[in-house]
Amino acid sequence: MSSPGVRQRSGNLPAELTTFVGRADELAAIGETLGRARLVTLAGTGGVGRTRLALRAASLLAEDFPDGAWLVELSSVTDPALLPDRLCRALSVQNQSARPDTDVLVEHLAERSALLVLDTCEHLVDSCAILVETLLRAAPGLRVLTTTRQTLGVPGEHVIPVAPLPPPPDRPDPGDLRPDALALFLERARAVDPAFAPSPENLAAAARLCRRLDGIPLAIELAAVRLRALSVTQVAERLDDRFRVLGHRSATTDRRHHTLESSIRWSHELCSPEERLVWARLSVFAGDFALEAAERVCGDGDLPDGVLEPLVGLVDKSIVLRCDTPAGPRFAMLDTLREYGTRRLRETGGWDAAVRRHRDHYLDLARRFEADWATGDQLAWCDRLRPEYANVTAALRRCLDDPAGHRAGLALAARLGFFWIAAGHTRPGRELLQAFLERCPDPTPDRAWALWVCGWIATAQADFAAAERAAAESLRIADALGDRRLRAYATYTLGVRAVVGGDLERGVALSLEAAGLFPEGGDAVIGAPLAWNMAALGRTHQGRLDEALELLTRSRATSDAHGEV
Repeated sequence: MSSPGVRQRSGNLPAELTTFVGRADELAAIGETLGRARLVTLAGTGGVGRTRLALRAASLLAEDFPDGAWLVELSSVTDPALLPDRLCRALSVQNQSARPDTDVLVEHLAERSALLVLDTCEHLVDSCAILVETLLRAAPGLRVLTTTRQTLGVPGEHVIPVAPLPPPPDRPDPGDLRPDALALFLERARAVDPAFAPSPENLAAAARLCRRLDGIPLAIELAAVRLRALSVTQVAERLDDRFRVLGHRSATTDRRHHTLESSIRWSHELCSPEERLVWARLSVFAGDFALEAAERVCGDGDLPDGVLEPLVGLVDKSIVLRCDTPAGPRFAMLDTLREYGTRRLRETGGWDAAVRRHRDHYLDLARRFEADWATGDQLAWCDRLRPEYANVTAALRRCLDDPAGHRAGLALAARLGFFWIAAGHTRPGRELLQAFLERCPDPTPDRAWALWVCGWIATAQADFAAAERAAAESLRIADALGDRRLRAYATYTLGVRAVVGGDLERGVALSLEAAGLFPEGGDAVIGAPLAWNMAALGRTHQGRLDEALELLTRSRATSDAHGEV
């Protein structure tokens, strides 16, 4: 965790990729309200542009916050218990202790002047309300801007409704266009077709289209994409036909939300059968994903020509977004579009199979990660897995909810042991491992592996009793299985617990025993140096520095010989 004295001015707000249109009154209201209130909520229906408005406002106000403006995306958080961890990761605050994440956040923010943008809170309203109130009470320099379909209900909350963009007149004046829904459509139309030029005919058709879409930005942007193939008049006419097919509304259905549903369904039906199938299957991803993952999870005999072309088609139709990241190109879907895909996938009976393929892809990735950990590619593997955190945890949570997936979930959580330890995810890693250990009591190799990782993390968190129990059980299973590798790691973990707990002679003896147990190959490169290092730490605390130096020299020589950095 960074020191309160260190200023982080830049925050993490993403750069805008398209022109921001209108919303001057809302931006002024947000700025004025945040000047006198500490919690401001942007409330409105899905697709109305709450996120874009919040990010624009935060960018304009960022210079007023010396410790930065920070975006916390919550759409991929399905378990309320993970909300504090999500904030920690967004703020680059690492909690490798046994303390609750909320306590660490309070300490981090207590003396800071910062703006938090909590995006998409509606599925976590109660948890968000509790956490926001806790943080605001503890950090007087903190301001919070939330986007949600349901207000938080926190004392002092100021709500700014976000309505659809104003509808255009029937006959717009080309020389006097207002910053409304029509202006957004024209801006996106020019982006799709640089040769697009407003005329009285297409302006009237565009105005009719915008009114039919109730000025909802997402629906308007989806409609504008159709100009790659159709004229504005054709788009408007097709939309009219589509609304007649989908025009039934019940008295309890929100009109704007139903219109957005109609827009998404219309866009869906304009996709090819292959694109629709890939759209539905991509909905199993939490957050963004790589091309390799899309191909592994979405591809099967129903897509004989592969996933790439349908995926490119979905990017072209703005259903899937391409994101250029330090890890390379990745892809993502807007929340509403992902939810629509999930419903389609469930309706067609494909959800369970897609979830299994998603789980199996990340299980294979975890096995490859573990196998390559004892090479010079450790840093590359950490960089590769970090963007997959949301998908990995989503796969694990689904395994927890499905008794048939418990054993696979234990294997996935266990194979990621070095990732939980090395990448700063010790707390959620241990919680997930323990959840699967409770569900999978059989003395299997995966259980033994999960137990030594839990024991190591528990030691780092000063939970020594739990560490001793976990490592001892791991050792018993290893002995029963006759697995020398597992015995080595379990013995090493007992040595770590003893040294850190102050039982130096026992800790050194166990560490040296472990070093001799590690078999040839990768474990001799990773495990033995770890054990020698722990023995050296024990000898150092005993004042036997020559012996410590000899152990460290041996450890470094082994590491250097195999590219272990």
